[in-house]
Amino acid sequence: MKVDFGLRYSASLSFLILSAISARAQTITVDTASDVTDFGGAQQVANLPGPDGKVSLAEAGLASDNTPGVQTIAFHVPQSEWTYQWLYPGRAVLQPFLGFRVFDTVVLDATTQTAFTGDTNPAGGEVVIWAQTYLVNNIGSTLRGFDNTQISVSGGSANVIQGNTQSSIDVYDSAFTVVGGANPGEGNTGGTIKIDRSSNNVVIGNTVQRVRVLGWIAGGQPAANVRIGGPSLGERNYITGYGTWSEGCPGGTTVQIFDSIGVVVENNWIGTTPDGMSQGSLASTAGVGFEGENYNTIIRNNRIAGILGHGTGPHCVGWLVGAAISVYGTGSGISIVGNAIGLNANNEPLLGSVTGIETSNYYLGPIQNVVIGGSGPGDANEIAGHLGAGVSVSNTYAGVRVAGNSIHDNGGLGIDLITNGFLTGVTPNDPLDVDTGGNGLQNFPVIQSLTSTATTLRIVGTLNSSVSSSFAIEFFASPQADASGFGEGEVYLGSTNLSTNASGGRRQRRRRDLLHGEDQQPGLRASDRFERNALARRRQPVRDRGRERAKREERTLVLRRERTRRFAVPRRHALHAAADPTHDGPELRRLAAFDAGLLGDLQLRLRCVVRVGQGPGAGARRRRRRSVLVARSGEFVGRRTDRRARVHRHAVSGRAARPFERSFTSATRHYRSDRRTESER
Repeated sequence: MKVDFGLRYSASLSFLILSAISARAQTITVDTASDVTDFGGAQQVANLPGPDGKVSLAEAGLASDNTPGVQTIAFHVPQSEWTYQWLYPGRAVLQPFLGFRVFDTVVLDATTQTAFTGDTNPAGGEVVIWAQTYLVNNIGSTLRGFDNTQISVSGGSANVIQGNTQSSIDVYDSAFTVVGGANPGEGNTGGTIKIDRSSNNVVIGNTVQRVRVLGWIAGGQPAANVRIGGPSLGERNYITGYGTWSEGCPGGTTVQIFDSIGVVVENNWIGTTPDGMSQGSLASTAGVGFEGENYNTIIRNNRIAGILGHGTGPHCVGWLVGAAISVYGTGSGISIVGNAIGLNANNEPLLGSVTGIETSNYYLGPIQNVVIGGSGPGDANEIAGHLGAGVSVSNTYAGVRVAGNSIHDNGGLGIDLITNGFLTGVTPNDPLDVDTGGNGLQNFPVIQSLTSTATTLRIVGTLNSSVSSSFAIEFFASPQADASGFGEGEVYLGSTNLSTNASGGRRQRRRRDLLHGEDQQPGLRASDRFERNALARRRQPVRDRGRERAKREERTLVLRRERTRRFAVPRRHALHAAADPTHDGPELRRLAAFDAGLLGDLQLRLRCVVRVGQGPGAGARRRRRRSVLVARSGEFVGRRTDRRARVHRHAVSGRAARPFERSFTSATRHYRSDRRTESER
């Protein structure tokens, strides 16, 4: 769901500016720190000041509410009246009795105090309101430039809260409110920003400890269409981490999403200091946490790192707890794409959690349609540096799709499916894949052999799984094999599709289309441009030993780099395959590793040929003529035909199995090429 917040806000602001001009906008200047109300009459601007000759903050609020038009409340409090300098040095501290409230549209501008007395507080604003400050039912009000002030917006719409320092902000039932801004000085700093039962709000450009989006779906008041961050650098929020200790046990969610619809969290740095190099809070145990009931949420292009709660005494000494993203509760449609999870600003896997992304059981759950990564440009997440698994799927989840991600340098498995007995670690394959648990404990592909020459890397293996099902198998490479024998998958190479029938025999015909363009997977240089062409043979009769039979379909994937270079491929690295059943919705890919051994130097011109065997049995001999259409940038270039004979042997007893084979004529890339920079993200 996409909402043009900027257009709506601009329209509202333009209307308010025209209204203010027509109503002779006036400026009310607060020139005393005392909390006195002694002016009479209609208590409008014209009745100021009262007998004491001064205007207090309380008087300014009353006069603004009672006078037609949009007033600006400015501040010229003399330094001779500044109190509490031991607590707030260099600031004018105002103490309105029972807080400060305004009900009509107003501009509260504390930057005018800075202009009056100078920058006496280099760390922030020069005016502190030492009580709750409320904008009640305001439409189009602005509050800016305050320090250490608790700001609440209740009701109304299109209000702007920006440029406040060390302040907490609470927006309740106020639509189209903007907290922060994309220009320098417009962002707020401080503790928590709360969006409570409010819709169409924008939170951008802030540096705070925590952001909470809280709705009430059962009561008909969801937090809908809230955007935290945005695609530009100016819209990025630095959300450094939130948590507390209870008897030494840490707990706290840095970005909390509760009972929401259509929330977008984009391009933020979550859990780290603003420079992205250190942990922001030692008590935060969830970077982005889902609770309650949530629908159609997008977590995109964020850096989520440093989420690792440290336990203390008396009861939790030595504890390490945390997940960068915690999926809990009920609802549907969680998309987690393009994020750097566990990596610092230099893309080093040094700020991991215990688990990168975890799904947790909930008595009304689980959340449906959870997608982690993808095959499109920029969809893949990079998940690295965690003490445990990169991705953990609890036993009640059956539809989590994990695809195309770069998962590496984690202490546990890349993807861990939890059994019904809550066991972690590698789950052995079972005949026909009838066991249950996280994502059905999907069986993983088994790589049987690998053959390499100076120009070709050929992988042959099988997948044993449920009958009459369709599967996608993904291939990955890593600089070295995982010690467990089940790799994580640092570099995504490509994928192919397989199908099984009731006897595990012939593969179903299926056309495979791939995009061509610039590959944006993590670990690939932005300058590496590839063309990808999905080529499929039509079904046609071929003579073989005097009999007519239907020739099997063959798929050829051509990846060609514009500029060919040679790089040294590490002497020992791992190749991985992952399986995904697609017959009944998105499912998790399981990984299997194979030690590739010695490959030497391979050229960066890549051609991948996918061949599928003819099913289980003592063996099959086939002879085929291959005709390949070659395309470059969408244009037909030529046709190449050759004839080959190949013997493929595979035997499986009593299982629905599909053999697969993939040939890599050269390597995709140098395995240690640069990861994406921030500008590319």
